[in-house]
Amino acid sequence: ELKCEDMAAAGAEMETEMRAGLDVGSGNLKIVIAEVRKGDHSIARVAHEEYREMHLAHDLRDSPDGRLSARAIDKMFGILRAFREIADSHGVSRDRMRGVGTQVFRTALNGMEVLARAKDEFGVDIRLVSQDEEGRLGLNTGLALAEGSDHANVVVWDSGSGSFQITALSSTEPSGILVLQGPIGSSGATAAMIEVVQGKSFKEVKSANPASVENARALHQHFMQTLPSCPEWLSERLAREGLQVIGIGERTSIFGICMQTVGVSRLTQDVVWQAIEKLCGKTDAEMDFLPQPDMAIPKLVLLYTVMKKIGIPFVTVKYCIGVCSGVLISSSMWT
Repeated sequence: ELKCEDMAAAGAEMETEMRAGLDVGSGNLKIVIAEVRKGDHSIARVAHEEYREMHLAHDLRDSPDGRLSARAIDKMFGILRAFREIADSHGVSRDRMRGVGTQVFRTALNGMEVLARAKDEFGVDIRLVSQDEEGRLGLNTGLALAEGSDHANVVVWDSGSGSFQITALSSTEPSGILVLQGPIGSSGATAAMIEVVQGKSFKEVKSANPASVENARALHQHFMQTLPSCPEWLSERLAREGLQVIGIGERTSIFGICMQTVGVSRLTQDVVWQAIEKLCGKTDAEMDFLPQPDMAIPKLVLLYTVMKKIGIPFVTVKYCIGVCSGVLISSSMWT
């Protein structure tokens, strides 16, 4: 028989609130607005989700002083202003709109200053997170999308414009997770194609197209020499029976670009290389079925090379809006 205090506790567990979770990334600014259960921070209903491009990593790479430009900041703040209005329309209170800033803000000399201005002007608490913390949010997002309940065999791969993280749960690490930190993302991959392989200036040329198969092979070899090797913990995890490797992201992610090119959500190394060959020789206009066609081939080469070097046999693509869901369900973000 339920006592009054038990019923009250159960009611508190089921109580919900509207929240807006932001992923302020190096390439896109993303938002998910959802009704969230206060007790366990689970999502009851998604009311709105979207992303808008802002290419902060491109801007920082062009910067002469290591600072984000006024033009880039104005574009970011314009998007934040629009997202604040959307959140208001869904009944999100001022203190229930929170987010994270990732690689570009860790690198830019004025990164913390920009995030502080965002809080002053829009009341949005955007926390600068480490790459390990970014990996945890990606892991939380991926686990929510994984099939089954055996999360011990799940590896989550989140690859953005400024960096990538491959993560898994750990029963031995104090943090509870294991993270492989990748030092390059889509923007860096595109710059490497244009500057290292094609011998052009990234400040003057922003598209890698048309890129040849030989260009793709050369970029692959460059990445093979510069990307980190597979750590022992990840080799062990990839050898497990029942393995799930989940690639998370929106349509512009390396996984989304590959899935849209080949039409399948389970990506093997051969499938990714087929996608590369399919796009090689094409102009931006000939790739207009893809978002961000100027970066498509470098993104796919990065995907292919990480799979090759780490020994990832396949990746299952799970569509999501960055790590916004991870922000919404992480108790540390809301206490």
